Amino acid sequence: STQSTWGLPQAVGVRKAKELSYTAKPITAEEAHRIGLVNVVAEDLLATAKQLALDISKNSSQSVEAYKYLYENGVDLTTEGSKRLEESSVFHINDSDHRVSGFKK
Repeated sequence: STQSTWGLPQAVGVRKAKELSYTAKPITAEEAHRIGLVNVVAEDLLATAKQLALDISKNSSQSVEAYKYLYENGVDLTTEGSKRLEESSVFHINDSDHRVSGFKK
């Protein structure tokens, strides 16, 4: 399952998701970028992907893992539940240098 009826509204909003689904019209890469469906439109996809990987690798691996966990597990929580999850995840990063370097952005 692609879960388009869940993921698409999350990415572009319910009204735009309905329009895209009901009309089934193709959209350009530029339109996908404008509405938030994709992050980047790149001429050289491989170079862009490598740069993104390099940018991520410059951060604490523990902080990146914490963010991955938070995004994978906190999206459907209430504000309070999300706050508790984030607070507990920050304190699982034992090394204060990792905590500061990864969460300062």
